[in-house]
Amino acid sequence: MAERRTAAQPFGAMRRPDWSVPALGLAGIASSFLEPAPGIIWGAERIDATRRATASLAVPTP
Repeated sequence: MAERRTAAQPFGAMRRPDWSVPALGLAGIASSFLEPAPGIIWGAERIDATRRATASLAVPTP
């Protein structure tokens, strides 16, 4: 089950990658505890800024 992939676009995802069943389950659990922040609009600029910010937190591999 963990290796089986299915094309999905859950939760309004912009891209449509292949998702594993466990990944869809975990995303479903996470989304049940999260809610959108009022007043924040997720456009391309905000998404790019968020990706840059999270990438800057990555630990470099040796």
